[in-house]
Amino acid sequence: MRIVRKSERDIKVRDLYVKLDDGEEHNLKFPSETQLNVTAGIHTIHATNRLYKRHIEFEIAAGGDPVVFEVANTARGCAGVLFTVGGPYRVELRRAE
Repeated sequence: MRIVRKSERDIKVRDLYVKLDDGEEHNLKFPSETQLNVTAGIHTIHATNRLYKRHIEFEIAAGGDPVVFEVANTARGCAGVLFTVGGPYRVELRRAE
């Protein structure tokens, strides 16, 4: 399983921390990615920038296709420079097709 932080919409500041289930937390700075070993079954991926968080439950089938998730810190509306001092932005987490 890969977790990628390379979106053009990412504000490129503030760390993003991701973990699978109750596993080790990984810090993804922009641009970066990490690869995790995952067994078949139901899992939950968590992403946080310590202010906002998201999680997605998903299932991996034995012998199934590789799983990729994309994470980003993105600005809401016309945030301008405000996002660097605590908001208004959010964590995005989605399963890539």
